[in-house]
Amino acid sequence: MCAADDSGKTQYTAAVGGLVRLLRSEQESSHEQAAGALRSICVSSPQNKLELNRVNGIGALVTTLFSSSQTAAEQAGAALANACANCMANQIAARHAGAITVLVQVLTRGDSENLVACCVCAIRNLCTNCVEHQEELSRRNGLVPL
Repeated sequence: MCAADDSGKTQYTAAVGGLVRLLRSEQESSHEQAAGALRSICVSSPQNKLELNRVNGIGALVTTLFSSSQTAAEQAGAALANACANCMANQIAARHAGAITVLVQVLTRGDSENLVACCVCAIRNLCTNCVEHQEELSRRNGLVPL
């Protein structure tokens, strides 16, 4: 399934919990695939986004941003961006998981352009229509790297 194909994404809601377990596993090789799958199925499925929140997957994505695998971190950043787009419940969950602080740290590390782009998108989606998150970003000096 590609990110551009929205048909049938809601049928993957049952898989979200398993994908989150893979993100939390000690097998880092599975992190890229799990984060990539979450990235895809959260693009435009409100049900998948809410399921990700229900199984505490937002925190797992935030943790994966510090993965030793650059690709896993990029996929996690993109999945977080997609999960928070137009979903206030996930925006709030991401803030509680420390996403704003972690995203700012990743931006200031000087990682790959792809990871930076994913983190910028995640920050944008976290802060859209949420003054509290915008203020948190400012307190964390998140505007400086942008």
